[in-house]
Amino acid sequence: MRKNNLKFIPVKVFVVFVVQKCFRGIVRCRDVVVLRTRSLRKHFCTTKTTKTLTGMNFKLFFLIALVFGIACGQFYGMDYGVKRGNGAGICPNYTQVKGDLVLMKRYTNIVRLYNLHECNGGNYTLRAAKELGMKVFIGLQNNPLNDFYWNIYVFESMHKELGFMDFVVGAAVGCESLHRNDLAKDLVASRIVDFRNFTRNLGYTFPVGTADTTGGFNNAPAVRAASEIMLINIFAYYSGTPFASATDTTASDNLIAQFNNFKKNNPGKIIEIGETGWPTSESRSNQNGLTILKWHMNQFVCRCWKENISLYWFQSFDQPFKGENQREGTWGIWNDARQIKITMTLDCPDHPYVPTPIPPSTSTSSSSSSTSSTTRTSSTSSTAITSTSATNPPSTSSTAVESQTKETKETQVVTKTSEATEFSFTTDASENVPETSKAEEDVKVQLSIVFSVSFSDFDSAKFVRILATLLDIPESRIRIVSVTPQTKRQENTVVTFEILPSSEANAPTAAQVARRLQDTLSFNSSAFEDSGLPMVGTIQVVTEATTASSTANNNLAQSFGVRLTIPSISFVFGIVLLAFL
Repeated sequence: MRKNNLKFIPVKVFVVFVVQKCFRGIVRCRDVVVLRTRSLRKHFCTTKTTKTLTGMNFKLFFLIALVFGIACGQFYGMDYGVKRGNGAGICPNYTQVKGDLVLMKRYTNIVRLYNLHECNGGNYTLRAAKELGMKVFIGLQNNPLNDFYWNIYVFESMHKELGFMDFVVGAAVGCESLHRNDLAKDLVASRIVDFRNFTRNLGYTFPVGTADTTGGFNNAPAVRAASEIMLINIFAYYSGTPFASATDTTASDNLIAQFNNFKKNNPGKIIEIGETGWPTSESRSNQNGLTILKWHMNQFVCRCWKENISLYWFQSFDQPFKGENQREGTWGIWNDARQIKITMTLDCPDHPYVPTPIPPSTSTSSSSSSTSSTTRTSSTSSTAITSTSATNPPSTSSTAVESQTKETKETQVVTKTSEATEFSFTTDASENVPETSKAEEDVKVQLSIVFSVSFSDFDSAKFVRILATLLDIPESRIRIVSVTPQTKRQENTVVTFEILPSSEANAPTAAQVARRLQDTLSFNSSAFEDSGLPMVGTIQVVTEATTASSTANNNLAQSFGVRLTIPSISFVFGIVLLAFL
């Protein structure tokens, strides 16, 4: 038997075992025959008179084979961003995110995220990965500080919602902050430590570090010291490496040399490749981008398996909102319509699974490409997070976060609601609204905040700009209702404002935006103070959203902890009275 075939024995023997257990009434086996080729033959066992599987249920056998095909893959991991579409990008719903993971699971079992807060991507991806039996390498945005806290909040919320997430395999706090030089090196390091301490308090032991270029790491010894794991982003594209033919190993040789050199200089650290790939809009060596992508993928992915290097391929799907048919938007293996761009012919001898080559899809439906036109339904939680916000924000380093903010306000506990809902792999425009259940209608919500600024000095236009930036919504969705001096303390100003519904189909509802604001302020009560508007106390709900749906009304009331109304108290009192009669 050839040496390369030895690694296939455990998989094949297990297949044989499953088949025997499923069809023991049809096939009686005494001795298992280890298959000597990569294709399954008719005979799985021997008796005195060899029997075949001609009488077995081939539909069930095909299902078993399909499960094996989906459960295995050629890539160690893939980078994934949930946002899609043109323009400013479109936020997907849970169904679409799960459909993406189903596609990716054909080739990998690990998904790497860049942040947890954008488009509710952390919520959706962690839920889908747990359901599909996949693993996730999470990312956290480390700047600005509000977003860093927001990412921590999402992680804690999902920890409470899903339980201990043993399928999370690592975390990168920030991505290329050193390369872009948009955050001080000591802050990059301290926020790595802050999140690691936070996860250790929850019982997690996965490695925490950051992702950056080799040059960025080399110039930041404090960041290297703070990181348990470092993801390095190395690209043949930016190195200017030529591609002479499908067998030219120049690009792979150069990248492997970069990796080995960096690993040698950082002993005791976990080093993985966080990004590598090829933009299909870019040609080189008189070859088009699709050809180079295929050559480079076949060469480098297999080489990493041989060298025992963990590699996350950049990336899974095109992102035309970063530039349609331009370099930054065309790094995906699939295009934005979820059609595979090249025929996948990966055959790495050092990997225990060889997938069947799958030609590029001709379907224009992302849902059909992910499910082969088969609708699958299941019962799952609502897309909204169900949890309480953290009562104790993550500890912060004295050299870093404490210099930017002081957590002096008592954190307010916010309870969110969840409903059981069905999903299918068919896309529906009415579903494509993140962070919401279908029962919740988009109507305005009125809120009130007290600022430690005198009435005469308060700038309403400035407040609207700050709030719109903080919530990532247009200023047109914020309407000032009133600005008045506080009755008891004239040096304070009470601002009452409304979050208005959006006319865009994919925008979050007013209630979701209000929740987002409260969640953000629960972690960082000085969010406005950094802009010269120190807040007093906590945000208050002035009026509930008025909807035709009583379910949405109740959800909003629970979400903000609105006090019981007189009718509600009377009803509860009546029930208690009847219980004693």
